[in-house]
Amino acid sequence: MVEKSLSFSRLFKRYRLRSGFATLSEFGNTLADEGLIFENSLFSHWQNGTRVPKDRNTILTLIKLLIKNGGINKLNEANNFLESAGQGYLTNNETQLLTPYIKIKDSENEISLETLADSTDKLWNLENQINKSYTMIYEGKPSEAYSKLDSIIKLIQRLNLDNSKESNRLLGLALWVKIRCLTDISTPKTFYTALLRAKKYLSFSLEKDTSEIGPSYWTESAILRLHLIIQNPNQITPQKTRLCLRLGELALAHTPKERITERIVEHIEIGKIALMLNDRSLFEIHFHSALLLIGELPKTMNYFATLVWDLKARADLRFDKDVDGAFESIQEAKLYSEKSLKAIYLYLGNTELQALRLSSDPAFLRRIEVLKKQLTSEVKKSNNPYQAIRFHQSEFTGL
Repeated sequence: MVEKSLSFSRLFKRYRLRSGFATLSEFGNTLADEGLIFENSLFSHWQNGTRVPKDRNTILTLIKLLIKNGGINKLNEANNFLESAGQGYLTNNETQLLTPYIKIKDSENEISLETLADSTDKLWNLENQINKSYTMIYEGKPSEAYSKLDSIIKLIQRLNLDNSKESNRLLGLALWVKIRCLTDISTPKTFYTALLRAKKYLSFSLEKDTSEIGPSYWTESAILRLHLIIQNPNQITPQKTRLCLRLGELALAHTPKERITERIVEHIEIGKIALMLNDRSLFEIHFHSALLLIGELPKTMNYFATLVWDLKARADLRFDKDVDGAFESIQEAKLYSEKSLKAIYLYLGNTELQALRLSSDPAFLRRIEVLKKQLTSEVKKSNNPYQAIRFHQSEFTGL
């Protein structure tokens, strides 16, 4: 039974992360919507291999949830998951119940070479598919988007497109969105590998002079920052941090002014670097720049303000140890949060950890605890699990 337990634990973690559930509590909230409510500690047992669910219906519900969120993509994966729990394979009836979910997912994301080949506007259709992949990141499906982009890139390379410059532009766009996925699906163990991929894709954009040079610089800056903040603080040299800043500045310099959303996230990235540098004036410049750009977005995209005000909450704690100010910034952020976009979170949990590292002030630490309890209470009362303020995270998600 130990061997099966370990196998189940590995598959559970793999399919959960592939589904876009960065934490066990987030997974539990979504599972509760399916009618199954468990303590988060039970999920820890599943992931650590100390327990395996024994109820077949429970496992089938898990499989359906993982299929719907892109974690399980094929019936043989569902069979492997079921078998790892000692439950054998799917019955014919169970297969018939789950197959529609698999088919729905496939039909939503399938790209037909024949359809594109016969299309009067291949380039427009390809770009449309890439943009849909980008949206999937914010729907909490970065792993699924990453796989979809592999198919798109192969299609671009296989189709005989007349305009090589336009083909390179599309490849640059697809490669950028692909490395954008890496900022969501990478873990501390894979940050360095992701950084090497980001450098490779940036080199392509620079060589071909594509319109994705700015966003590619942003991605390298973001992944490098994530790689740095998991290091021993003594190993984070000013030169490395300044390199992060330089990449962020290059991103802004190479991103056209009409690409407002990209410029917002680039300003946010430099704001995060300013927190690492403890540079208040640099932070204020880029926080206010991002805030001004929010006003230029259509109302349907106001959820970007969530990210900006979340950044402000981090600064309230970092620069001023202002717990009340941080709480007010979070309340402002929540006004703009969008339930359908599962990847828009308020990461005050990470901010809190960073603030604790920098402070030995007992009074400040006590106030942080009060804020944690206050926000945790709000989360429990909320009808929207995706608006949760995350304090305890089973995986590292970055500052």
